[in-house]
Amino acid sequence: MKKLPVNIIISRTDSIGDVVLTLPVAAVLKKYFPEIKIGFMGKAYTRPVIEACKNVDVFIDVNDFLNKKISVCGEKPEAILHVLPVSKIAFRAKQLNIPIRIGTSRRIYHWITCNKLVKLSRKNSLLHEAQLNIKLLKPLGITKEFSLKEIGESFALERLQPLPHRFSALIQKDKYNLILHPKSQGNGREWGLDNFIRLIHLLDKDRFQIFISGVQKERELLQPVFDAVGNEVTDIMNRAAQGEFDGICAMVAQRAFQIGLLQELARSIGGAIVNDDEFFLQSDRLLRHLLEELHHGLSFVVDRNDDGKSAELRNARFFSRHN
Repeated sequence: MKKLPVNIIISRTDSIGDVVLTLPVAAVLKKYFPEIKIGFMGKAYTRPVIEACKNVDVFIDVNDFLNKKISVCGEKPEAILHVLPVSKIAFRAKQLNIPIRIGTSRRIYHWITCNKLVKLSRKNSLLHEAQLNIKLLKPLGITKEFSLKEIGESFALERLQPLPHRFSALIQKDKYNLILHPKSQGNGREWGLDNFIRLIHLLDKDRFQIFISGVQKERELLQPVFDAVGNEVTDIMNRAAQGEFDGICAMVAQRAFQIGLLQELARSIGGAIVNDDEFFLQSDRLLRHLLEELHHGLSFVVDRNDDGKSAELRNARFFSRHN
């Protein structure tokens, strides 16, 4: 490319987990072009995660992009990277006359809205989602194959919000603080509420502080859990903004406790725990990436998805019913 852009918009307007897997794109851009200004476009509820990344210069709300005149650090946008293909965003970028518009060639509407196409098939690739995201940088001259280890060290979530006292007070330092996130908003295989209820009954409440998390629209679906074990858990569903939830997870991850009972529990469901730190038990495989970045030694109970595309990037540890 003869002239590199002075700024770029990374467009990823879906869930938090997918956003986190796209943050290494910002790190790679800063590595190759230290002076480039990066705007990251997402939904409003992902803003705290995006703004926590030190490699992102400005958050751009997707609704503002679609309806208002926008800038990147006060300058007209010079490039946009469609990591998540969305037709209305692609057409809007062309309407705004953004000079460099990069997208996958596998979307027909990109043929008329993008001027830099990348041949990229996610479905037929064995690469991790984070590696595939970086491949979209090829038109900017970035062709290196990044290892999962390199990507795992590039999330840069270093600007987390301080946790308000009303939440930090919930953490019991003399117990193993465990967050259960049973539902996935339909984005992954789920362990089943009966199993979560059974797990909560098994755990010694003198040793474990158990939190139930989730989005408000899942409350009705989770009511059987609260009916069965409501007096044994702390409900944090929808009580925290996303940035505060990140902080809760980070604080939980900072506390350690003996894991003899967890070893026993792991064996009872057909797995083996290999870490002595806190863990976050949940169904949403993508949200795990956020928690991995917040604490590198986090442990999880999960139903494994063996396609490799959402494999864990950090040195988080797992035990599973399907190892």
